[in-house]
Amino acid sequence: MTDGGGSEVEGAVPPPFAFFSLDGERFKAVGMPADSAREVGYFRDAVLEIARSLWLDQNPGRKKLPDGFSAAFDLRLTSVEPGSARPHLVLHRGADAITDEHWDEWVTLYFAARDEFTHLVQTAGEPEAPSPVLANRALQAVRRVGSSLSESEEIVVGDPEPTGRRATLNQATRRVFVRPEVPTQLLEPTEWHLEGVVTEYDGVGQSFQLQTNYGVSKCVIESFNVELANFVRDVLALDGITAPDVVVTGETLDAKQSTIQLFNVSSVRLVRSVEEKLLSSRLDALYALEAGWDGPDSLPPSLALRAPLELALSELAAFGVPVDLMPTGDGAIKVELKRGSVELTAELIDDEMTLISDNLETDELREAHLPYSRDGFLAFLRGGLM
Repeated sequence: MTDGGGSEVEGAVPPPFAFFSLDGERFKAVGMPADSAREVGYFRDAVLEIARSLWLDQNPGRKKLPDGFSAAFDLRLTSVEPGSARPHLVLHRGADAITDEHWDEWVTLYFAARDEFTHLVQTAGEPEAPSPVLANRALQAVRRVGSSLSESEEIVVGDPEPTGRRATLNQATRRVFVRPEVPTQLLEPTEWHLEGVVTEYDGVGQSFQLQTNYGVSKCVIESFNVELANFVRDVLALDGITAPDVVVTGETLDAKQSTIQLFNVSSVRLVRSVEEKLLSSRLDALYALEAGWDGPDSLPPSLALRAPLELALSELAAFGVPVDLMPTGDGAIKVELKRGSVELTAELIDDEMTLISDNLETDELREAHLPYSRDGFLAFLRGGLM
């Protein structure tokens, strides 16, 4: 039993999630043949993949499911009813941290996916029904359901309510999914761009692995492009992490997959060097500081400084010498570097900057207090010009 929010009442058995019956001569004995129990798993995977497609369709621009979406679909087999093998399937809500808001949204999609699976089976092969167009992952999962059946066996699946929609899946039905009519537009290569870090390089196969925000994509370099292959090797993350960010341009046959694979890669363009990424991480750390970080009266860096510094990070990273960003206690940020025997410090606060040049050999100290200017700021750090 569930309460109004969809969560289980303690000690109660949830209502059935789906009707699922294996019909055929070998299913008439008590229980269920052990080798047929996998069909429940295949059904579970197909429903989850369809639910995944439904969520992505409802959230355009997103390529990754929210954390916990897959784990929350905890389908359980509690018993096998007499007669034909009829596993009793319930949807269990676990004790992990799933908010009521998320559960209410996700459980609706799980049930909708069950009904969509039933509809696909029910209409398979009908002349007026279009061939199912699903994401590759979902279609592959649907194809597996019923794979252990003989020609004389079938699965009846659908709504647990007697008046609900149900459909019969047999080998004839499966053949519709096993050999679907593939829309021709899915076979046309599409130019695509991916951003990430090169984590593995295969010189023999002329391919590399790109770690993106959505997973790992395999990228195959276009034939005979030795110069590009050498560049990819140069930007490889030897430790799997530390490397510049690059944008890879190539072709794909299906841009709707969660992890896109590219072939005929024609361009790998550096967008953020390792030095710039380190400076960006340092800036993030400064803006994680809170009031009182260095004593009762100390202030975090002024928010007005963040945008100017972010816009200057690529130039600072290109200086070729170590650059450090240091917070002060009054909301300012110091940018420090050393050129030969000269230490250069630019202290920024709001729309002003203090520039200090200290020659450690001659003890010459120069200082200027000026309105902030991006060109003046960079010219000073580049060559000591005030």
